[in-house]
Amino acid sequence: MASSSYYYDLYEDYRDKAKKYGKNIESLQSIRNKLSNDFYDEQKNVNKELEDLKEDLEKSVRYDSLFKTVINENDDYKEKTCGADDDLKNVFTQLDEEITSLSNKKSSAESSRDYYHDKYEEEKEREHQEWLDSLKFWE
Repeated sequence: MASSSYYYDLYEDYRDKAKKYGKNIESLQSIRNKLSNDFYDEQKNVNKELEDLKEDLEKSVRYDSLFKTVINENDDYKEKTCGADDDLKNVFTQLDEEITSLSNKKSSAESSRDYYHDKYEEEKEREHQEWLDSLKFWE
């Protein structure tokens, strides 16, 4: 039968793995959020400037229908969301898949960590009982 120190070493190993996976998940989520938020802010700023330009042009040339048509085509140049870009969409998909994979690994490591901690406690108790029994033998 394995000693308590063997189970404790396994417990520590899985505890460290779970922490490492947790930190990696946090890093990837931070990268994902930063990408999403930065692109959203940029998109919003560009679109606001285009909308302001459109309003200014409409005010300056009110009665020219041809010019109004050109102004309305301005909407074609608005920035799309980051999900509309296939490459960025791919990046988000891959980040999400990696986060999911790491979450599964973390969950597995936490389960193993808890299992080996319980085994450690049981073995430590058994060793303690053996030691007590050996003391009774000498009495």
